Amino acid sequence: MKKLLPLNESVLVFLHIKKTGGISLQKLIQDQYPDKFYGNDHSVLKKKIKIKKSVIEDIPNGSAVANHWTYDDFKCIKDRCNFVTIVRNPVDRIISAYNFYKKFSEEKLGFSDYINLQDNTNVMSRVIGDIRNMSEIYLLERLRDDLRNSSVLKAYDILHMNRTTYTDIKGRYSFYPSSNQISEFIGLNSKDIDLYEEINRR
Repeated sequence: MKKLLPLNESVLVFLHIKKTGGISLQKLIQDQYPDKFYGNDHSVLKKKIKIKKSVIEDIPNGSAVANHWTYDDFKCIKDRCNFVTIVRNPVDRIISAYNFYKKFSEEKLGFSDYINLQDNTNVMSRVIGDIRNMSEIYLLERLRDDLRNSSVLKAYDILHMNRTTYTDIKGRYSFYPSSNQISEFIGLNSKDIDLYEEINRR
């Protein structure tokens, strides 16, 4: 993991991986960096200063940025950044992502077609790159504890915002894949499985 830079002399970058509880963490960051929080608007968070990838180098030290961007998007300022992210059990993440897709997309791909799309394979690994780039990584399954131990974000509780409600099939979702479909997903996502297991062991 990367050594933490002084917060007032660096940019806090939250690499927001979809369906990992990221809006809740963004709210926490927004509260910690009022008037210094960059990104794109979100229905839940209206106080972000809009920024495009083309002007990332203009983000001043002592501020924070959050978006569905990757580590590579920040390479031009990586030496003055603290990178944080949330990861989630990859199987749970894809089930949540697929249910969200089914609910809101006009396209209706089946689960196997959906997980075979390049944008849906090894998502967490692609966003992060190498965990040695990260200052801190939080595990969704133990998020409250990880945040209590954080040197970047101090929170004794975190409000789960933007939760999507599903019917009570297998706990929360309207669709739950078969064991063969889960095996297919695991086979396609060995990098994410290994990443999650490494972080879970820490």
